[in-house]
Amino acid sequence: MKKPITALLVVLVLCGCQQKVDLAKVVVADDYIKSSLSYRKQGALVALNNDQVNLEAAGVQYAIDLSMLSGYDSGKMTVSITPSKGLYILDGNQHTTRPLVKGKIKLPYIVSASQEGRYYLYANVSIEHGGKNTARALTLIVQVGETATRKTQLAIDESEVNRKQDGSVNETIILLPATEEIIQ
Repeated sequence: MKKPITALLVVLVLCGCQQKVDLAKVVVADDYIKSSLSYRKQGALVALNNDQVNLEAAGVQYAIDLSMLSGYDSGKMTVSITPSKGLYILDGNQHTTRPLVKGKIKLPYIVSASQEGRYYLYANVSIEHGGKNTARALTLIVQVGETATRKTQLAIDESEVNRKQDGSVNETIILLPATEEIIQ
């Protein structure tokens, strides 16, 4: 008798944690950074269409799309979405199974962040195609508020900034080659 009561309490608590989505207050996100995929990892032939979405402010409900590219024309795809701490999914299926199509697959979500910063939507994608099962883990960056680029520019130590003769700052960034050695 304790198990059904415990299960009922868990369901009630989880239902009570869901926030109501007021569609009149939802802002549609439109600032996406495209993926520049130059190589393929092993695993399922799916990739994010966008690497990052930029949202203006915390505490606002935004409609975003987790957009993926599929290389399969048939089969079944199961996607499990988990937000990082401080990012909340207010609407959208966090666990979905759908038929595979070749090309773009969009999964719509309404999200909100507790404060400005960088968050992540983790997607675990499992593919059943041609009698084989493969998987891939994908991560969409959700930048809320000031972008990391601006923060990096502000963090530069003034003593290290090159100044021109007229006193203005020389903002040229010099990229230097790096060599990595893998030690086993």
